[in-house]
Amino acid sequence: MLKSIILFIEKIFEWHLYFLGYFVFLLLYLQIVVVPTFLMGLLGSISYLHFDHFTASSLIVGCLLLGLLIGLYWAERTRRGLGIITFHAYLLSTPEIDGHGTHLRSETKKTT
Repeated sequence: MLKSIILFIEKIFEWHLYFLGYFVFLLLYLQIVVVPTFLMGLLGSISYLHFDHFTASSLIVGCLLLGLLIGLYWAERTRRGLGIITFHAYLLSTPEIDGHGTHLRSETKKTT
């Protein structure tokens, strides 16, 4: 009886970790999608300065949809190619501090 309770509690923790992992993956995926959508929305919002309300609203919606399509394409291409987690790790890495590429710098010093 005690063993089955412990196994049940362990399963609850496993489900919790799976949920958190998928949630983090989803947030990172959405982050890649939202960036082009936001930038295209900003670009479309400039149209309020030059066009009437209806035309400007249509342009903003069009730019947002185009940004969404670009973001979805970019996120899917990243997911299939490099991987979402690896992509974000690459963006957040500091190769100068971590020492990556020091062998390349030492080779260029030898040749010069």
